[in-house]
Formats: sequence, C-alpha cells, structure tokens
Amino acid sequence: MKKKVMQIHDTLGFLKLGLISYKPHPNSIQSHKINSVDYINHNTIVVTYTTSKLDRLDIRSEMAELMSFTASFYLLPDEKSEMEIPKSISIKAQNANKDQLMYVVSSIETAQYITKGRPIEWIKNSMFEDTTDEFLLQNAKRLISKIENALRELIYTVLYNASQKDWILKIETNIYKSALKQYKKNTDIAVQDIKSKDILSYTYLPNLKKIIEDNGISFSKHFTSLVEFTNNMTELNQIRRDESHNRKISKEQSESLQKLYDFFLMNISKTLPNLVPDYIIENWHIQLKLIVDNLIESIPNINDSDRRNFPIVIIAFIKYQKSVELACSKISKVLVPVNKQHLHSQLSSLLNSINSVLKSMLEMLKSGLLDDFQNKFTEHKNLLNKLSKFGETYLFNEA
Repeated sequence: MKKKVMQIHDTLGFLKLGLISYKPHPNSIQSHKINSVDYINHNTIVVTYTTSKLDRLDIRSEMAELMSFTASFYLLPDEKSEMEIPKSISIKAQNANKDQLMYVVSSIETAQYITKGRPIEWIKNSMFEDTTDEFLLQNAKRLISKIENALRELIYTVLYNASQKDWILKIETNIYKSALKQYKKNTDIAVQDIKSKDILSYTYLPNLKKIIEDNGISFSKHFTSLVEFTNNMTELNQIRRDESHNRKISKEQSESLQKLYDFFLMNISKTLPNLVPDYIIENWHIQLKLIVDNLIESIPNINDSDRRNFPIVIIAFIKYQKSVELACSKISKVLVPVNKQHLHSQLSSLLNSINSVLKSMLEMLKSGLLDDFQNKFTEHKNLLNKLSKFGETYLFNEA
C-alpha cells in the first residue's frame, strides 16, 4: 500500500502538540512553553518558545532538546505515512516579555547530529544569534578591542610611512609619555624600544581619537569626514564606559556598536586591507548571506488559481527578476577576501545565470510561448537548487 505524503503545512499542528507535551527528562516537572510553530520561506520550520532561563548555556541546552525533537519528528520512519521534510529548522528562545534572547538555524542534515547525541558537531555547523545580557557584554568587549587594535595599526602605519622612525613625534607628548611609562612597566628591559609600535598598545580610545584628529590631513583618505570620525569616536567611548565597568549593554547599544565597528573597519579595509584581513572575511560572509537570504525571500509563491492569470504571473516574475538583477549588482560591489575569490565567483556566475533565464522566461510569457517557458522553468528550478546548495554550504560550512 502506497504511503500518504503529508505536506509540511499539514504537520505543524501535530508538531506543536508534540512539542507542548514533550518532556526531555522523565523527572521533568513541566514541558517547554511553546508559543508558535511556523513554516517560512518554503524551507524552514520555526519553533518559538518562552524560557525562564538566564544563563546562555542553559538556553542553548533547551534549544538542543527542541531541535532534537523537531528533527526526529520529521526524520523517524512511519509505517503508514511519509512527511515532506524541511530543509532547515530554527529554534527561537524568548523571555516572558517576548524579547528574543537567542535563536539557532540548522540544516536538516546538521540537526541530525543532535538527534544522535553529537552536540559539538551540531553547534559547530549551526548558525546562532545570541542576545542574552552575558553575550551582549562579551560581544561589546570583542568589538571594542578589535576597533582599538585596528586604529592602533592604522596610526602606526600612517605615521611611520610619513615620518619613518620619527613617527612618535606626531603624537602629543603627554599621550606618548603616559603610554611609554606603561610600556616600560610591562616590557622586559632587554627588548624595550622607545620607538616601538607596541607603545600604542597602552593608548585607548580618547588617546587614539586625539592622535588622529591632530594629524587630520594624514588620515583624510582613510576617514573622509573628520567630523563623522569625531562623532563616532565620541559615541564609541560612551559605550566603552559601560563595557569597561561590566555594566549591562542594551540591544540598542549593541546595534549602535555594530554600526560603529563597521564604520571604522570598513574605512580601514578600503585603504589598507592588510591591516584587517579578519574583518574583510567577516564582512564578506555577512554581505553574501544578506544577498542570498533576500533573494530566496523574493521568489514568488504563485498558487494554482494565479497560474491561470497571466497578468499576475508576469507582474510576479518582473518583480522577482528585478530582485535577482539587484542581487547581481550588489554582489559585484562586495569586497572579496583573496582566499574566497573562487567561491564568490561561483555565486556571482550563478546569480547572473538565474537573471538571464528569468529575462528569457519573461519574454516567453509575454509572447505566449508556454512550451518554451516550461522548458526554461525547469532550467530555472535547477539553478535554484544549485543556489540552495550553495547557501547550505555557505551558511553551515563556510561561516
């Protein structure tokens, strides 16, 4: 007897019921509070729940339990029926105020790791976003440290290129003396050098701001607007005060800090990319993910009744083709790391092929060449499958 195949939309109610009653441990007093179970982008199951936990590891442990249950729900064999299997599973943790604390996205292949008791592989190959208080503070420390180190490298490179060994003369005396004192205190006397760039390790945001402002002409090609640089440094220092005293970093501060981080390191990467290679790779990943995600979301979902309405189909395809064309334009402007040129070229070529096929499909629709359109539609579907595989490789292996 042929098994009945259940579509994902038809399984969501059963999945939610199972999650609500699921108790990961026999002695569990209560199950997880499940808020919603959704299916988005034609490929991803999203489970949203409320947690009472505050510790990041406790929340991650809960998410692993829900991920394991959801993956098993779709992957375990059933004698009577088969289920359409999602490509990805996302678990979102919220607090009682419905503020998102953390979420994870795993491909269905990656989700299988957690069902088999292999949490390290699951964590390594999944994509997490963490907005717990603990993480926001740690992330602020990381970003501020990266900005400070990048500015120190920039200052040394610019001043040394301009004045060679006399570069220290470009630094205000009080700043230099204070940094030199700390440098001598923390450096073995046998290797001390009063002109070492390591002295800059003992300068901090207000000092770095003053050095660059005092040498505005030398830094003008790196920061075209000194006013914008000054304003951003002032805002950055305000966040640093909270970070240095281990105070709570708000989501608004975290978002502002990310923009400041991008401002400083993007400006440096454009003129002196060798100083910030990690940022170039990091930014490349982020930009490509945005491009691919936006493109996938733009794919039209045309139901059976709309397929018979040519004007609706044509309008949907025109909008879709414009989105692909925009993606092709955006990807050509992304700064590419040297060791990612091949992968970037693959994606660029794939997007251009999709754009070309869509243009042909539009012309066929307008001309009423439906048989030719169907053939091109098959070609388009194959290209989308390639794009999907690229996305999985990028999100879960490259990231």
